[in-house]
Amino acid sequence: MVRSAARLLPALALLIGCAGRGGAPGTPLIPNQPMTAPRALSWGIGLRGAIAATVPKGHLSRTYSKSFCEVREKVCPIFFPGERAYHTSLSKTLTWSGRTFTVGAAPSSALGNFTFNQTVSTNSSSKHAFQAAQDYTDWNWTDLLTVTSGSLPHGTLASFKVTIAVKPGAMKAPCNADSDPFLEFYFASNGMAGGSNFIYGSCVSGKFLFYVDTPTKPGTVLVEYVSGGVGQTLNIGGGGEAQNTLCTEVGCIPQSSTLDGTVTYTIVSTTKGASFKTASGYKY
Repeated sequence: MVRSAARLLPALALLIGCAGRGGAPGTPLIPNQPMTAPRALSWGIGLRGAIAATVPKGHLSRTYSKSFCEVREKVCPIFFPGERAYHTSLSKTLTWSGRTFTVGAAPSSALGNFTFNQTVSTNSSSKHAFQAAQDYTDWNWTDLLTVTSGSLPHGTLASFKVTIAVKPGAMKAPCNADSDPFLEFYFASNGMAGGSNFIYGSCVSGKFLFYVDTPTKPGTVLVEYVSGGVGQTLNIGGGGEAQNTLCTEVGCIPQSSTLDGTVTYTIVSTTKGASFKTASGYKY
């Protein structure tokens, strides 16, 4: 099974709007960008998403939908400067003709850390149209890393190892035609020599699998490397998304799907005598 964003309910798609990477104003997380001077908006986090459930109402439908964002703004920014952490918890159950549709999301975001917990469930076995339970979370963090050293000359090239580790929790993904779970995590920096790689979580041949870039490389740990000269400041950051969906356009079957776990980022020097400091003061 492959992820299909087109299956998102119109109400949920409208709520999440431009969620996702790329094209977001004020976001410095662009792989392979030139090594220019750091921007004024130097560090912060982003956390936004939505939950939605739909049931039939006559020949039409009735939908509950609610979005979340760490700031009270008309348009939720993907990146909010100066914020270190944010968490939220939302849940809702809709009923129709004795059938229930429950959606829930309890994500938390911090610099270098993300916790996801999203559950959708239904006891419906109807083939009636207009049935669905969905949730979505989009998450980002960004910071500035300045290469430092007490022994190496100014400009000496230094390398740093970045490890992205996913620790799955109570995962329960049916991986059938009526479920569409998906996870994605990445790291980006203008100090990277190549493009960003990704850790994905999705259904592959009927099983939910974590893998690096391609299903032929299963794993929950991704290692990247960034480099810069002593005294140089680099943009660093990470992000991801989680989507959980039940029911198809032709009905539902009784089942539940849960995506639960944590993602952590660690950065260590691989050059003797080199270290780093960050604009946020966080050590990673």
